[in-house]
Amino acid sequence: MAKEIFVSDDVGFFIAPKLNSAGRMDDASVALSFLLSKNSFQASEGLGLLDELNNYRKTLQEEISKKAESKTDKKDNAVIVWGEDWHEGVIGIVASKLSNSHKKPAFIFSIHNGIAKGSARANSNINLYDIITKANHLLLGYGGHKNAAGLSLKVEFLEEFKSIINKELEEFKEDLHIDPITLGELDVSSVDLEFLSIIEQFEPYGLENHRPIFKISNTSLVKYDLIGKDKNHLKLTLNSDGFVFEALKFNDSNINISKNLNLIVSVSKNEFRGEVTPQFLIQDFL
Repeated sequence: MAKEIFVSDDVGFFIAPKLNSAGRMDDASVALSFLLSKNSFQASEGLGLLDELNNYRKTLQEEISKKAESKTDKKDNAVIVWGEDWHEGVIGIVASKLSNSHKKPAFIFSIHNGIAKGSARANSNINLYDIITKANHLLLGYGGHKNAAGLSLKVEFLEEFKSIINKELEEFKEDLHIDPITLGELDVSSVDLEFLSIIEQFEPYGLENHRPIFKISNTSLVKYDLIGKDKNHLKLTLNSDGFVFEALKFNDSNINISKNLNLIVSVSKNEFRGEVTPQFLIQDFL
């Protein structure tokens, strides 16, 4: 039997989210018990529970994302929204998602018994922790760093907090989001197995070794499909100078896209029934 080889994408997209779902939705000891399984029966049982928790996490994340999105104001310098009893285990993921999609810092609060607990995320040149400090007289507690933070305050101070953050960010309008750095324009038709093998040599990817990303300009949309069990992944069929290819955008069901697109993509290997083909993963729409 051939030995299956795992790469960093397998950890990042499939393994880690299942393990993390235990701590987010229930108790981290569920994941620990799975990792310490003494036989295949225990492992299978533990994996089943992790799958359930991860699916529950996905459902809640999608629900809260939609609610948070409906409350956003495009004129604000940051996404700052809140709701009653939004699950605290997923608001950090929602903050990250909205920060990336709106290209500005995001603060997502869950209100319970008059207390708003929040998660903040940013991908910018500003220091999120320093900005939050400007409103520390309103806060019950806070902590974090440049790109991520947690905080809490009484619900009656939320509007004032929002006003302070928007005012503080006014002078940083050009720095609210960092555009990803690409390696240049990609000729999609030239991506072959040799190209994939070169890319693989830079594995594993992580915080200090980012996955190479490329720009694809002037593509035209042929068609789109929503795929996956929950129809929450976008598959685009695109035409680039006569070359037709497919590109995926995970966890994005927004079909309000234009006919002509400029994309930022990463490239990975897709193996299906023994056939290896390039897989284009959309990181952002330009």
